[in-house]
Order: sequence, then C-alpha cells, then structure tokens
Amino acid sequence: MVTRFKLLTVMCILIGLAAYVVPAQEPNEDLGREPAQEPSDETDREKREEMEVSSRVDWRSSRFHLDIRMPIPEDARNSPASSFGAEQTVKAELPHILRREAARIQVDSYESLEQQYSSQTDLAVEIAGLADELDPITNRQTPDLRFLRLEYAIDLYPHVISPFIDHSRTRSLPRIVSWRPSREFTGVVIYAKGRLPVHGENRRAQVRPALLPDILFGEQTDVLMEPNRIDPEVLEEQGAVAYATSYDDPIVAERAGSLPFRTSAVGVFGRTATDPIIPREDAESFFAEPGNHQLIREGRIVIILEESQLN
Repeated sequence: MVTRFKLLTVMCILIGLAAYVVPAQEPNEDLGREPAQEPSDETDREKREEMEVSSRVDWRSSRFHLDIRMPIPEDARNSPASSFGAEQTVKAELPHILRREAARIQVDSYESLEQQYSSQTDLAVEIAGLADELDPITNRQTPDLRFLRLEYAIDLYPHVISPFIDHSRTRSLPRIVSWRPSREFTGVVIYAKGRLPVHGENRRAQVRPALLPDILFGEQTDVLMEPNRIDPEVLEEQGAVAYATSYDDPIVAERAGSLPFRTSAVGVFGRTATDPIIPREDAESFFAEPGNHQLIREGRIVIILEESQLN
C-alpha cells in the first residue's frame, strides 16, 4: 500500500512539471499563435530605390563629389532617430553608389571608368572599396524636413588614379632635332578654350578634362607628354596636369610657377577629345632648352579650359 501511494505521488509530481515546462518551451503554440516570421528587408530596398543621388567632378580642386538625398518618413521627420536611420542606410550603400557614379569619370581620350570596368575585372571592386576614403561634407535635413541630405567627396589623386599607375620609371621624352631660341621656364600652360578641330575628323569639339590626358604636337600628333613620362609619385600625388579657367587662376602659379611656357592648342585628339594638340614650333622651342625637360617629368603642366568643362 505504501509503495502504491509513493508511486501515485511521483506520477502526480511529473504530470504537474510537464504542464509547467511544455508551454515555456513552445510559446508560439500557445493560444494558436503563428511562429515568429523572419524580418523582411523589403522596406530597406524601397528606401534605397527612393534615394536621390547626383555626382560631379570638380577638376579644379581634383575632387569627386557625391550628393545624396534620403527621404524621411512623414511621421518621423522631427525624430533624431529617423535621421540616424536614414544616414545608416546611405552608408551601407556607399560602396555601390560610389562604384556606379564614378563610372562616368573620364580616364583618357578613349575610355571612362565604366569602360575600364569591363577590361579590368578588379577595378570596380577597388573603386567601391574607396568608400572608406570618402570625406563627409554635409549632413543635414532639408528645410522642409522631407529629406536627409548627405554630401561626400574624395580626392582623385591619389585615390582614383592609383589603379592606373603601372610604371616605376619615367619613359624617355621625345627627341626633337630642330633647334629654336629658348630659355628655362618654370612650367607649361596650354590655352585650350573654345571649339577646336578634332584630329582626323570633320568636326570641332571643346577639350574635356580627364584623369590621364596626353599632350600632342604637330600635324603628326607626336606625343609631348603622356602619363608614363611623369614620375609615378608625382602622378599619384597631383595627377598628370592641372586644370584652370584663366591665366590669372591661382592654380597656374601654384602648378606652373611664375615663368611658365605659354602656348595655345590648335586642335584636339581622341574619341572623347581630351588631348590638346599644340604647334610643332612651340614644342621645338620648349625642348630646345634641356632644363625644361624636367618640367614634364614633374607634371608642371596646366591646361586652361572653359569653366563649364570643369564642373
């Protein structure tokens, strides 16, 4: 009898524990509730699609700019948390945005970054990785509180140009036999405003800026300057040439010094018209003085263009 009583007591205790433990282990089955669903990223995707992005290159300062407007929900426009959330969404997308927007940067007289992406398989990844180098410029809500505006910028030199520097020693400069009276200068300034004849084509075009322009001379378009004739450290630090809007532009004295050799472009070369052509006699006069050769290696070159071409 005692044994049966003990057995009944143990069974009652076990039944009571089961009634207590099972609901705690399976809360989603209580009251017929559905199991918890995984959070969806559909909302984040819609936010990214509503994002407004514009970009530009300021060739005078050698910087690439991103301007982004991220919408803020109407019911949360006065909440600091909503601005923070919008900023975090933008930051997560910056590598993709930078890769896409930078694709329009002109590299040379034939290709933009987008076209280079096709031939250099790692280039797009490398450009996207530069998102960590972006400098934050603006972070504020628009006056109507509908958007968070974020502006970022990155230096073309050294960041964007680095993947294109593949030489460790400068290539030799052209040999010009003809001699003309000359002197030592502090740099080269090429006036290239206006529409110029495009070499080999029946059209005229304005010279466009690029990361890696060439400078040509004469009717045979011999190469006076190309990027691999510039010291690679100089090229990475400041690019092949600087761009200005007039002879009085401070950039001229900064890059080409106080006594630059001045010449004017008589034509332009390339599918995208980035390479100015100067007269042969000017090239001969410049190279007649051996001391001027180093100016090319040091990239002490300024091209003057219309202001509309530099923004």
